[in-house]
Amino acid sequence: MHKRLLDKEIADSSIDGSPLGVRGFIMLLMFLLFAGCIVSKYPIDDPAAVKIDPRLLGKWETKGFSEDSIIYTITQQDDYRYFVALKHKQEKKPKKYPAFLSDVNNNWFLNIYNNVDSPIGYSFLEILNANAAYDKVTTLTVSDSALKYMNSAAEVRAYLTKNLHNPLSFSDTTHLNKLVGYNLSLYPINDPPKIKIDARLLGKWKAKNKNGGYDIYTIAKKGLYQYLVTVKEDKKKATGKKIAYLSQVNNAWFLNMYCEENGDEGYRFMKFLGADPSYDKVTTVNVADSSFIYLNSSAEVRNLIAKNLNNHSFYGDTLRLYKMK
Repeated sequence: MHKRLLDKEIADSSIDGSPLGVRGFIMLLMFLLFAGCIVSKYPIDDPAAVKIDPRLLGKWETKGFSEDSIIYTITQQDDYRYFVALKHKQEKKPKKYPAFLSDVNNNWFLNIYNNVDSPIGYSFLEILNANAAYDKVTTLTVSDSALKYMNSAAEVRAYLTKNLHNPLSFSDTTHLNKLVGYNLSLYPINDPPKIKIDARLLGKWKAKNKNGGYDIYTIAKKGLYQYLVTVKEDKKKATGKKIAYLSQVNNAWFLNMYCEENGDEGYRFMKFLGADPSYDKVTTVNVADSSFIYLNSSAEVRNLIAKNLNNHSFYGDTLRLYKMK
């Protein structure tokens, strides 16, 4: 059954001779989902030999046995390696794993190094299929217990080569869907915050929304550097609270806002465009670039913003805030 499934799915996919980002991603998914997956002391390649596939980068979602949503964020570590961050909906912080791709006779595997939980070692996912848009991927978990007894990367590679079509060496298939239009950042512009609060921002503000009504923003002092922003959307009883603080990038000012949205969390950024002399009218614009999820540090976030300070396509909606008396 495994061989027939593999042959059919590879024939149906558009593998064009390069590593499928989808494959790598799905392999990761399986590894993370199943506590009983086999862990090897050695990867398939040492060092990594396949350059990253940018189609793998981004945010992906699947469901485990309990039907709880699981979010995978894949970012680039260097030219050959990825970071894979795994987060269940009920968890506040993701677990982060190094990973890289290997080519075994034109079959693509993701080597995922578990350095977080016991047992420490490598797990492997084989990529079976990806659609033309590379936003849906199918993988197989490598579950052969013999891998635990390998003594080198060469032995791991040789064993997988012999068992590529052995159904006993693989287990469950997993399907992964890419999340598009996602622009939360895992990192703020500064960590920790460095700019003390500006008292002129404190108070209650209103902003007209797309439906013609007004949303209310209440900004209070959280500490020496942080604000507590409470948002009351028009015609909604519930309020949302966000921790925020200021950052300066060259001569531009930004508000870092920590958000929890749809079971995920991260930072959104708002750029200050101007204020009247009395500081009771402030104009801002949302940073809307989706590439923040690929970044691995606050320094990378700051550099990306600095490069795009005057790039109009980097920003989204303008928000005009009016102070309420």
